[in-house]
Amino acid sequence: MTKKKEEVKKVDLGLILGWIFGILFFFGTFNNLIGLNFKIALTFLIMGAAIFPPLLNLYKKKFNFKISSGLKIIIVIIGFFLVFFFAFTSSLNNYSDNSQNSDYYNEYLEYKENLEKYSENNSVETTNKVIEKGEIISEKSYQFTDIFGDYFLIIGEIKNTGTKNLDGGNFASAWGGKTRINTDFYNGNNQLVDSASKVFWKNYLSPNESIPFVICETDDFDIKTYKISVDEESTTDTYYEYFKISNEDIITNSENEVRITGKITNTGNIEKSAHLMVVLYDSNKNIIAVKTDYLGFETIKSGETKSFSVSIPNEKSCSSFDATTGQNQKVKSYQIYVQENLGVLAE
Repeated sequence: MTKKKEEVKKVDLGLILGWIFGILFFFGTFNNLIGLNFKIALTFLIMGAAIFPPLLNLYKKKFNFKISSGLKIIIVIIGFFLVFFFAFTSSLNNYSDNSQNSDYYNEYLEYKENLEKYSENNSVETTNKVIEKGEIISEKSYQFTDIFGDYFLIIGEIKNTGTKNLDGGNFASAWGGKTRINTDFYNGNNQLVDSASKVFWKNYLSPNESIPFVICETDDFDIKTYKISVDEESTTDTYYEYFKISNEDIITNSENEVRITGKITNTGNIEKSAHLMVVLYDSNKNIIAVKTDYLGFETIKSGETKSFSVSIPNEKSCSSFDATTGQNQKVKSYQIYVQENLGVLAE
């Protein structure tokens, strides 16, 4: 009787690795199914099914096919690549979602929104854009005669439409180089017969600020028309102008002489003298009189309040910064301007 030879099962490194990694891959499949990472779970399932020994035996016995060692290696390598790729994209998406809910991300969005708003409201100046800009926003001309001769009078308003302070009519130090309102006068034949170059009354105009101006010329050549232009000059000086007007009132006598009264307070901390400009308007907001005046007292101490009165006669006259058109009976409103008296006025 012959004895049947027992079959010896060979255990090699590939078999051991197949069991170890097969179990790990199936564990990864289960873990990612719980975490709803279906792409990674499917990849781990395919990798485990390609190397797990019991499944390899099942393929051989039931389906009569065998996965070669080279194909197993390729499946595992591709599987690891896909797992890392899916894990990276999932982590990146989670980071983006979490960042959008974080305080840091919200601060970033707020900063970005504020930056866009600032950029819209503060456009970058180009080299071609003029940042000193004086614009004539209103003007009206008058002609009259007095004992001294014939006059051509222009009363208007100039506005700083630029982004820098425009230098004006009070000079703190040296002469020249200030903003000029230039006017050319023409006769009925369109011939240039006269010209004038004046400064406006105020020390300086801040951006979007306006002030009346007066141009008064003797009319010796029958002026009919005129053209106005502005030469701008900016200033970095910041003049002291801390004055407050209160209790102002307007009164008129039988001869239509207008008097503006009130009180002025030095709200700064330096003793200074003040200079006033009073402007009268009719019902259409046309300027019918401009009167400048130094106060009767030399200086006002810090915190001190003093009274003032400015009289405007009902006549036709003009000078460097003053103009009256003899229409005081039409006064409907007035405006008071005040600034530091720097001691010197330029025409």
